[in-house]
Amino acid sequence: MSNNLPQSLDAERALLGSVILNPTELKRSETEVLTCDDFSLEAHRKIYRVLLELWQNDVPIEPISICEALERKHELDACGGFAYISSLIDGIIDRPNVASYVNIVREKAMMRHIIALSQNAIARASNGGKSGEIIEAMLRAGMRLSTQVDTSEEMFVPWSKFRLHGSESVDWLVDGVIEKGTNGFLLGLPKARKSLAAAALAVSLVTGTPWLGFPVRRRRVAIVSREDFAGTTSRRLKQLFRGVDVDPESAWIDDVFWLNSRAEAKHLMLTDMRCLKTVIANLKKHRTEFLFLDVLKVLHESDENDAKEMGAVLKRVEQIRDDVGCQICIVHHSRKAWDDAMTLSEITRGSSVIAGFAEFLIGMRLVDDELKVMQAKFETKADQSQRPLYWKVEHYDPTRSIRLVRTEWEPPKKQSKRAYTSKGA
Repeated sequence: MSNNLPQSLDAERALLGSVILNPTELKRSETEVLTCDDFSLEAHRKIYRVLLELWQNDVPIEPISICEALERKHELDACGGFAYISSLIDGIIDRPNVASYVNIVREKAMMRHIIALSQNAIARASNGGKSGEIIEAMLRAGMRLSTQVDTSEEMFVPWSKFRLHGSESVDWLVDGVIEKGTNGFLLGLPKARKSLAAAALAVSLVTGTPWLGFPVRRRRVAIVSREDFAGTTSRRLKQLFRGVDVDPESAWIDDVFWLNSRAEAKHLMLTDMRCLKTVIANLKKHRTEFLFLDVLKVLHESDENDAKEMGAVLKRVEQIRDDVGCQICIVHHSRKAWDDAMTLSEITRGSSVIAGFAEFLIGMRLVDDELKVMQAKFETKADQSQRPLYWKVEHYDPTRSIRLVRTEWEPPKKQSKRAYTSKGA
């Protein structure tokens, strides 16, 4: 092995010597995850392999038995002979920190694996390999490496600690609709004004004004708007700001509201790791607390009906959530067939893993094309879901300002005129 690669021969020697002096160290949970390949020196790999074999066969572990086992394999000379085996216990303290030695040896081994993985990717790229295949191979290898991390870390906590999570009551971001810290979808068919509803929610989060009548807490917001023309999105947001009596040219908005459209970046795919890293870096820089992704179908090239492919896409969404520390609302299309008897999980388009990812669902559909009345339905895992409501867009002055307001509506009866009355938001 090249001396330039990460290694700690002192830690390897100390670990081997500690096991020779106290073979029960092989039963420690930290030591059980160690493999022969974690040692950088070939001689140390051979010695550790013999230690494991002696232990498994109930043979006393001592310098003489180790040397005899290596001699039978014709490996004693390659391991430095009896003199080197005996020297491994020199300088070992009475109570060695074996767990520390194991961590050092494994960390150095992990770094060597990462270097080898990178060198392999460079070689394939230099020899004309396809970028997609190289990235996929790196991701698979990275997943294998991630399963080799220290397993001694405690993953469970007693009830006395676990019960400290959350509070006695739900901590709402949008009362009765979105719990703080949760992620979900805003669904709807074309003409259901789901992007408008998402934009209105974004403005409410920025300004702290109610959304569809529900109280809202203020947040730092970012929107990735990849379906609509940038001018359309800009015009719609200006109208919504005016609808809550906020001047869209107010300087303070720049500190809490950030947007991306095709005008800012022609290419943005969640499955493109370079894009994903850039998105995460920008969101972290702006200290984003709530992110809208509008719409899902234009942010990936996967089959939405394939559970494995969509699972991979949602993993990227989770990576954004975890790395940035923000909540995420994804604007997504619903299935065409939708009636009041169906749950929002049932009408979510694509694989069931999509609805399974969501901790809240908001559904929008057009119920009266003539009067332009929408229905909003809600599902949340936090508490009993809000009852469905109806809403419409009210225009002021005459089209420079818009607001989403609740309205009373009933399905039309035969040969009767449809009627509705408006309520303030």
